[in-house]
Amino acid sequence: MHTHPSHYPTAPLSLDGIIVSLEAHRTTHPAGYLETRSNLPIDIRPRLAYRQSCLAINTQAALPVIREQAYGKIINVTSVSGTRGNIGQANYATAKMGVVGFTLTCAKELARYKIYVNAISPIAATRMFKGIPDKIRVPVEEGIARESVLQRVGTADDVAPIAVFLASDESSYLTGQIIGATGTPMILL
Repeated sequence: MHTHPSHYPTAPLSLDGIIVSLEAHRTTHPAGYLETRSNLPIDIRPRLAYRQSCLAINTQAALPVIREQAYGKIINVTSVSGTRGNIGQANYATAKMGVVGFTLTCAKELARYKIYVNAISPIAATRMFKGIPDKIRVPVEEGIARESVLQRVGTADDVAPIAVFLASDESSYLTGQIIGATGTPMILL
C-alpha cells in the first residue's frame, strides 16, 4: 500500500502543516517497575529508538512536499516529562527531551525554506495518562491540579488551540519554540 502523496496523482500536493505526536503506551520506572511486569522488556533502548525514528520518519516524509511549496509548519508534541523530568518515566522523559532537540535543530535547518518548526509541551490527561493504575495516577493527578494555578489537569481540548495557532499565519515569527501548556507559569529556554 502506498502512503506517500506522490503515489496519488489526482491528490493535491499541499501540506501546510504536520503535527507529530508519539504517544507512549506504557510508563516505566528505571528501577524495578519493568522487572515486575513480565510483558515489558527490560531493555528500553528499542522503545527510545522507535519513538525517535518515528519522529524523524514522519518529518522526512512531509519535507519534500513542504519544501516544494516553499512554506510549511511542523508542530511536534513533547511533554513536561521531557522538559522537567518525572518520577517513573525515565524512558518517556528521555524520548520527549529528544523531541525538544529535534525541534530546535530542524527549526535552524529548515528556516531557509520558510518551514517553521515548533513543539508543544503539555501536561494533559491523555490515553497514556489514563492507562496508569489508579493508585498511582490519582495522587499524581491531584498533585498536578494542586500545582496548577488553574487548579486542574489539562485536556486535549486545552492543547489543540495552541496547535491551531502554531499552524496558522499568526505564528509567522515563531520557530524553534517549545510552548508550554501546563496551566501554570513556566519558562522554557
